[in-house]
Amino acid sequence: MGDSQYSFSLTTFSPSGKLVQIEHALTAVGSGQTSLGIKAANGVVIATEKKLPSILVDESSVQKIQCLTPNIGVVYSGMGPDFRVLVRKSRKQAEQYHKLYKEPIPVTQLVRETAAVMQEFTQSGGVRPFGVSLLVAGYDDNGPQLYQVDPSGFYFSWKASAMGKNVSNAKTFLEKRYTDDMELDDAVHTAILTLKEGFEGQISGKNIEIGIIGTDKKFRVLTPAEIEDYLAEVEGQGWKYGSGFVDGVFPVLSPIAQQILDFVQKEVDADRVWGSLDNLSPSHTTWDDLINVAVQLRLNKKWDPIVLLCEWILHRSSFQLDVMCFNLLIDAYGQKSLYKKVESTYLELLEARCVPTEDTYALLIKAYCTAGLKQKAEAVFAEMRKYGLPPSAVVYDAYIEGLMKRGKSQKAIEVFQRMKRDGCQLSTETYTLMINLYGKASKSYIALKLFDEMRSQKCKPNICTYTALVNAFAREGLCEKAEEIFEQLQEAGHEPDVYTYNALMEAYRFKSFIILYFLIPGNKLVVLMF
Repeated sequence: MGDSQYSFSLTTFSPSGKLVQIEHALTAVGSGQTSLGIKAANGVVIATEKKLPSILVDESSVQKIQCLTPNIGVVYSGMGPDFRVLVRKSRKQAEQYHKLYKEPIPVTQLVRETAAVMQEFTQSGGVRPFGVSLLVAGYDDNGPQLYQVDPSGFYFSWKASAMGKNVSNAKTFLEKRYTDDMELDDAVHTAILTLKEGFEGQISGKNIEIGIIGTDKKFRVLTPAEIEDYLAEVEGQGWKYGSGFVDGVFPVLSPIAQQILDFVQKEVDADRVWGSLDNLSPSHTTWDDLINVAVQLRLNKKWDPIVLLCEWILHRSSFQLDVMCFNLLIDAYGQKSLYKKVESTYLELLEARCVPTEDTYALLIKAYCTAGLKQKAEAVFAEMRKYGLPPSAVVYDAYIEGLMKRGKSQKAIEVFQRMKRDGCQLSTETYTLMINLYGKASKSYIALKLFDEMRSQKCKPNICTYTALVNAFAREGLCEKAEEIFEQLQEAGHEPDVYTYNALMEAYRFKSFIILYFLIPGNKLVVLMF
């Protein structure tokens, strides 16, 4: 018999020795939002995504990180109601211990008692396992401690761990970043960067939670304002497709990174470059410097030095293989129209047991579109489905942009419509691309319709969106409409750039006006037409 025959029985082992209901519970955990914990030298940090099902939900009523005792906190991935039950039972156990012994319960003992409750629900009739895994952070006489407890009741201590839907990428990132002498503030920065690795949308103090405990042995949850301060400190770290660094922040190069950048841009001999890189110490600081250099090269569109640098990291250095380097290398080869190299790099990524990200697939599609290989681009979607990954806006956007660059506007429109049918959430970049497409086709009325749809979906336009719409009206000589959108751009708090001004001037050029324009205090544009 197959294991499926036993999937509805909690207390009966399948022939392969499994309790299948526990595996189902772990699936529930794996479908939950990403959570992680890091034990530092002087404390522990736990963090989690906090994405609400609707903008109508009061965000202050949702708390994924809870305090069990003054010196112990917990976070979960999986089913929220199950978590509440375990929090209540754990607090009751801690209170009973304190009442009996007049001292706080040790972290290990509270974890053991909580795990015992979870284990009991795997061998009793009429109940089911808890569909939740816990990360418990505490600080007692034994120092900082981090434990993970799974639905089976199995618990163990970790230096750093992650759980939830992005567990593979998160653990890979933590393995690369973690050091035993890490301070608490560094651990908070690392936790934020780890969440950023698989975060969809703009990360902020409102959609993540962070709890910390230090040598004062007082666990607390950071306020959104405190999280925003930490986010400001880590901006410029963590590469992501399409913008150089996350949030479009340009890399800040250290003096050593600047020297590496200058050298690899001047030197073309691979042996000399690799020989010099061999002298670098394999530290986390060096890793950050190398990635900063690679991203700066990408911003400068220097593809050959990126290939030299990333090939050295992947094939000659002692650094752990990382999807970030594979992504940079795929991007560089794609820009050089070397799609065979792109494919071999992707296969090498899989052989290295790195987990492809949505950025990896977006870069593959972009490379195939650049080479004019539409069928191979379509095959990427099949590859994603094979691994159970639904195509995201990042992947679709790369496909639409690639088709537009090849002059395949009708096909891009078809992909956009398919994106809607598949229920993929449209991003600001998606709408901007399509507004630009219809603007170039002199269909400003459709571009405006998309713009209105975008705002009705609570998708916030950026300056590129406004500029694309101004351009759409400019191409048809609709000066008043172009001015109206320009004013909306300013009212939204955006600073007009040279591209926006040029787009507006283009509208007047079509009307054969002579134009003078200047700014007055308050950043208002004054236009004189003759």
